Amino acid sequence: MTQFGCLRGNGAERQPGHRRRRLLFVVGNPYIFDSAIAPLIEQLPPTIDVTVLAVNFFVPKSLRDRLETWRADSKISSYEFLPFFHDLSHRRRGPWASHIKCVRILRRLELGDMDLCVMHQTFTPWDRYVLMRVPVQCAIVLEASSNHFSCPEVVDRFRGGMSAWDALGAQEAEAADGSPRAIGRVRARLKRLFGQGNPVAKVRNSLSVRWVRFVDQVAAPLMLAGHTFRPTVMDRLTGMDTRSCQAMVVHQSFLAEFLRDLFPQADIYLTESPLGPATLASRAEPTESEPSVLLLMPFMDEHHVSRVLADLTRDLDSVRREAAIQTVVLRPHPRSPGDTTEEVRAALLEAGFEVGVDGSEPVWETVHRHAGVVGAATSSLLEAAHCHARGFVVGFTSLSLLYTENPRYLVGEIDGRDEWIGWIDVDGGYDPRIFSAARGRPPVGPAMADVIASLCMNPVAVS
Repeated sequence: MTQFGCLRGNGAERQPGHRRRRLLFVVGNPYIFDSAIAPLIEQLPPTIDVTVLAVNFFVPKSLRDRLETWRADSKISSYEFLPFFHDLSHRRRGPWASHIKCVRILRRLELGDMDLCVMHQTFTPWDRYVLMRVPVQCAIVLEASSNHFSCPEVVDRFRGGMSAWDALGAQEAEAADGSPRAIGRVRARLKRLFGQGNPVAKVRNSLSVRWVRFVDQVAAPLMLAGHTFRPTVMDRLTGMDTRSCQAMVVHQSFLAEFLRDLFPQADIYLTESPLGPATLASRAEPTESEPSVLLLMPFMDEHHVSRVLADLTRDLDSVRREAAIQTVVLRPHPRSPGDTTEEVRAALLEAGFEVGVDGSEPVWETVHRHAGVVGAATSSLLEAAHCHARGFVVGFTSLSLLYTENPRYLVGEIDGRDEWIGWIDVDGGYDPRIFSAARGRPPVGPAMADVIASLCMNPVAVS
């Protein structure tokens, strides 16, 4: 039996009461919440009263529908959308408008008796406003995703014996101390300034960005809340700071080890993802239709497509040959331009594939329809590895190199741990066994829903 202890810094232990415990989810990225965390809501016990605060940023229709259904079924008591602070409309309206709207929404909500608040970061204006509205005794828990601290240099320094803090600090110093990398960044900025386009307009735009940042971090919060939101060193390096939280929930062993070293004063819980096979077992049965493979596409513009199209077609040819699959269903990144998806679709049709497009549902609701899932090293690919109990999950290294030097680090495959994904190498090589069957894996820890419920309700024994 394992006891989930009281969160540190949380004051005296609460005495059991008759009211429902209150849980607040603060969602900075709605489409990641919909694809990675949403099943957790239905896994929580009915004794917990859930409120969801989501930032109005690329909110999928499936999540809007889900929130309405949850509210109607009493899975949650309420939800609200907070303004997104970093889009162009925020700058065009004047940044004050978003701050005023956010504060008005939070004042209208009854957050004064929250018992637990689950967040993904602590450094944005909406995060800071929420932290000021919840009571002091409310425990703050961060749900840390796999791609935190995935910079290869940081990981390698930590593996080599350097502390997590020193590894992050060395990376920060390398980018600022006049090293070749920092010089290259200065040169790139000068090239952008004096290259194509009007340098006066570019300077004006830069000043506008700095003004908005000043309002977001200093002027608006000082006027509306009596505090400034200047980022700390830890905010800049990690997006989180344990001055504001007492615990973190992670789903991969290396990340748990890194965070325990970085935040020794916090409670780090290694849990099974809400998408784990045990929690989504009812969706594991494949369909009887023609076998297909789901292609998870990263964010791409027209320049990216031309760089990866040949290798992408080559890797899909390998899938077709090894898994006897002719149909490819594209899942575009929600922020990718539509014409890039059409360009990829046209190229695959020319290569002899049958091609469909489906991005309307989160991965965990659609993977069971496909014999396998392939794509770049993204959070979506990792989600597929968590929940696709019967099919193969394969990463395309060449496609992943658009955004990362080490795709396996990005999904947490470090030192032989958490290897749930098969890979096609950059040169097209692969082990044929990656297509033979789904990789069984034991749970990495207790269910996330059990940990969250325990921390919300008071410590409980969990076997």
